[in-house]
Order: sequence, then structure tokens, then C-alpha cells
Amino acid sequence: MKLKKRLTALALAAVVGLGAVAPAGAAEASPIQPLTFPSYVNGAPVKINNAITYGGHTYVQLRELSGITNMGIEFVPQGSHSMEPGGGLPEGISIDQPTFVYVKDQVHNWNGNMGSEKYFKGVDITGLMSRYNLRKGNFKYGFDLMAGTFVADGKTIDIKILHSYGKDYMTVDDFREQIQPYLVDMCMQ
Repeated sequence: MKLKKRLTALALAAVVGLGAVAPAGAAEASPIQPLTFPSYVNGAPVKINNAITYGGHTYVQLRELSGITNMGIEFVPQGSHSMEPGGGLPEGISIDQPTFVYVKDQVHNWNGNMGSEKYFKGVDITGLMSRYNLRKGNFKYGFDLMAGTFVADGKTIDIKILHSYGKDYMTVDDFREQIQPYLVDMCMQ
């Protein structure tokens, strides 16, 4: 009886072991094509044109998905960053305080909120808005994102902001007039 149990266990182990090392059948990738089923982003139907199904999974191109969802993608060229594997920031760099004001020449005015032109020159204020958010901290100078205002030492200024591809922009003229006069004081708090 013991011998029969051992032989059964050995045979079962051989079958399981063979299944672990035997190559699986090759999965076939479908050609690149539009998705054949409905897709939604934030409840709105979207059409994804470049999708592949492979091994029971559906893959879409990152650039297409970011365009549909209005989120930005930034690729870091290999060897151009100084972060060590496993995380951590280089010493001497503060990501807390803005070092530069970034201006983008062709911000798409997708909702018409920033005037009648299709594109405008915009100042990226994403970092400033995040750092000096009045609802997250007690600042004399900061942004109230819900009210769409900038508060400067008790004075409330209505601002127009365009959210595009994960970034927040103001026109250069609006930034100069409404934020720049208070920029140094805001960063010193």
C-alpha cells in the first residue's frame, strides 16, 4: 500500500513538473486595429484606433490613450536623468520650490476659455498651484483652485487657467499681470 502511494505521488509530481517546463503554445497577436468593443473615459465614449490583443490582453498605445484622456506624457531620454535606481532625489535640488517659469509656445486652447485663438503662449503653473494651494496650507500668497482665484496678501484676483495634458497654464500676459508681481514673496513663504 505504501509503495502504491509513493508511485502515485511520484507519477503526479512528474506530470506537474512536466507541465511547468513544457513550452506553452505560442500566443497569436491580432493585427493593429480599432477596438471592437465600446470604451469609455470618465463616462464618455471614446474611439481607440490602435489596439492589439495578445495572450488574452488588450494593449493600446500610450500616446493615443494620453491624447484621449487629455493627460501628458514626458519621456526621459536614456542617460539624461540623475536618479539612482530605487528612487531618491539628487542632493541640492528642491522640487518644492520653483526654480524656473516654463513657457510653452503652442498650448492648445481646446475649450476656448483663453480667448479666440486656437493656440496661445502659456506659462506652466502646475507646480506653483500644487505647492501654494490655499486649501492645503496657510499661505499669504496662493491659489484657490476651487474658486479659480489667486490670493496675494489678502487681495483676491480672479484668474483663468487651462488644464491641458496634465498641466495647468495661464497666458503669458495674465501671468505677468496677476502672478509675477507676487512671485518672489510667494516663494519666500
